Amino acid sequence: MGFWSTSTQVARFTVGKLEVSDLKEQLTAFSFQDIEDTAEELSFGWTSIDDMDDTAFERSPVERGALNGWSLRIDTRKIKPAVLSRLVKKRIAEESEREGKALSKDRRQEIKDQTKLYLLTKTPPEPRVVDLVHAPQEGLLYVFSNNKFALETVSELFEKTFGMELERLTPAWLARRLAGQKRAEEVFEAGIDAFDVPLPPTVPALFLAHLLKTAVAGESINGVHLDSGGKVALEKLVGESMEKCTVSGWQGDPMGELLIAMADAKRISAATLILNDESTQESWTTGVTAGFEITVKTPKVDVQDKEDADGLFLEKFFLIERFFQMWDDLYREFLTTWTPALENEIVAWAQSIAPSREDAPRSDHRIP
Repeated sequence: MGFWSTSTQVARFTVGKLEVSDLKEQLTAFSFQDIEDTAEELSFGWTSIDDMDDTAFERSPVERGALNGWSLRIDTRKIKPAVLSRLVKKRIAEESEREGKALSKDRRQEIKDQTKLYLLTKTPPEPRVVDLVHAPQEGLLYVFSNNKFALETVSELFEKTFGMELERLTPAWLARRLAGQKRAEEVFEAGIDAFDVPLPPTVPALFLAHLLKTAVAGESINGVHLDSGGKVALEKLVGESMEKCTVSGWQGDPMGELLIAMADAKRISAATLILNDESTQESWTTGVTAGFEITVKTPKVDVQDKEDADGLFLEKFFLIERFFQMWDDLYREFLTTWTPALENEIVAWAQSIAPSREDAPRSDHRIP
């Protein structure tokens, strides 16, 4: 799952102005270093977005029109604990039998360390690549992953390479970017600096509920027609435990279960939605959490003309960028119309059209 995948995870970060004239040299200074012939367990660094082995960016340029593209390569070696434990026990038993006595704690640890080193030299590293696209005009970095370790590694290496920190566009930070600091604070929690405290889940969950309500009604917002993507996850804190339910195929019979859950003031923690651009008749499917961890499936790119690599790159990015334009417009509209009473309005709406619990179909409930 990466930049070229039809369906890909995407995280956005704000970034300061980069000196693109020496971008290749800066990336090369922190390029990936191979650990194939070593016993190292981890290595990460920059490489080409087209070829993970092109760490000098000789076969693939960083610049793609007005954009810049490259990748983070992460190689890891992992020894299965059960394999290490079995071999260590075997070697300790063999040496203990030769010596005719039990081995000391220090010697057992020494055997364990030696055995692990031996296994590491016999285990090839597993590569993983995270694609990045830098859009200078937007001041944004698109990172094609939602994996926590991968994003932390990107942030750490980016700061070492360019001397600047990345700021992820979480719901709160995106609200600040779209609606301004004052309005964002009003929406998230009046009187509290929402950017210095853990993000309350209420507002982004309400945003997803607002989008689902619009989809149920078959309505459009700013030229974007919303449809169901077939899956919604909800949660509610009951005492000290979190009650959860997942509704699938909710435009059919499970719709009643979704409405009952919403009427019971369960908050939406994740949903799948389809965004239809009414101007082009193209559709994007997105799976999104209340923390704005986004997976997006774009319309397909025609790759018949493979010789025009830059053209294909720009066309693919345009589809990703168009999705986020629609997403940001939906979020901006929500921020401008939000009121403290919105949650009650959504609950009341769900209650007004929800079937009785006895009549509602069953869904997949999970209570940890």
